[in-house]
Amino acid sequence: MPTQLLLREKLNNTVFKRHLDIYRHQARILKQTNPHHYHIHQLVRYFPTWREKLKPDHTPLLDQSPWIVFAAIQFLERKTNKRMRVFEYGAGGSTLFFARRVREVVTVEHSDSWANDVRAEAARHGYTNYSLHVIPPEPAPLAHTHDPSDPHAAISSSADYRGYTFKKYAASINAYPDGYFDMVLVDGRARPACFMHALPKVKHKGYIILDNTDRPTYQRAMHLAKDGFQLYDFVGPTPYVYQFTRTSIWKKRTRA
Repeated sequence: MPTQLLLREKLNNTVFKRHLDIYRHQARILKQTNPHHYHIHQLVRYFPTWREKLKPDHTPLLDQSPWIVFAAIQFLERKTNKRMRVFEYGAGGSTLFFARRVREVVTVEHSDSWANDVRAEAARHGYTNYSLHVIPPEPAPLAHTHDPSDPHAAISSSADYRGYTFKKYAASINAYPDGYFDMVLVDGRARPACFMHALPKVKHKGYIILDNTDRPTYQRAMHLAKDGFQLYDFVGPTPYVYQFTRTSIWKKRTRA
């Protein structure tokens, strides 16, 4: 075998072993901290896809995929249909994912440049059943004195947005009647505030998705869905990142 092929094979084996070690480590953590979500057959099944998504030619936007736990993506694939209206905080691969599967997608995004990238990719695929609104944060000198876990604060925990408020961004969904959307994805900025505003906008038997619910900052807002919602928790491998994460989905059981 030529030397280059031998070196390539050795490199591939080294990368595979490193990925396998990382995945096993994350699986052990999952077993220790969330034993009810530890399903060995599911973990084995996701491993090849997880490795593939780590390659540089894969991104949520290019893959037209939400950046959430694999099992949660499969859940959404089963639940979406062409009759649905979807609202999302944070544009990206999820925008194209929903545009491909539902009737209408309304997206709010804080970054104008990223919104343009998403629009360009949507145009490349011919999607026209979406509207993307850019609502940047506004200066608020005292914002840093508020708690980012407080849904009423509407601030980001990121240091990049210190001194800014996302109140208009989070409240943008209020332009729609209660019970209007079949599904709302909260995967952008100031998520506790977005989650609070979105809850009444979800229709009976509709769904609200909050990503990265393993973060302490989101726990306070999650209690707002304690009554009248059925919780589906997904903890495990996530595309494009090494660590396992959590995505939570609530089904609304009460009428608006």
